[in-house]
Amino acid sequence: MAQRRAHHRGPHYGYDHEPDPRRLRRQLPSPINWQTTGNWSWFRDIGGKNNEIKSGIMSLWQKSYTLNFGYPNQQQYRYKSTTADLLLPGGAQCVGIDCNYFSRPNSVITYDYPNNSSSVSYYSAWYLNDKITLSAN
Repeated sequence: MAQRRAHHRGPHYGYDHEPDPRRLRRQLPSPINWQTTGNWSWFRDIGGKNNEIKSGIMSLWQKSYTLNFGYPNQQQYRYKSTTADLLLPGGAQCVGIDCNYFSRPNSVITYDYPNNSSSVSYYSAWYLNDKITLSAN
């Protein structure tokens, strides 16, 4: 049992090389949403008309988490072939597995997996409204 636990490396929420599949759902935090509101109304007769003036604020704070699976030092290779790579000696068009598609490496992308990230967003708003009640006299 001690050998299996030695595979667990670092703060990756227990996902990398986890020997027990029942533990895969643990420790990834749920998204957090906080909302705050405040508003008020003021009733007043202005110019002989009934006015209701409203104002308020609202704020929203959200935090979400992302966990990317993969192998440490995972690499992706990209190749760019030229039209000359697709020709056989003699000038005939090459088709199939004997072609020279992967002879010119262009770039390598190395991924730092597994990793996790969190993102936070914050919104705030203010409103002002005047409702005038008209009545036929």
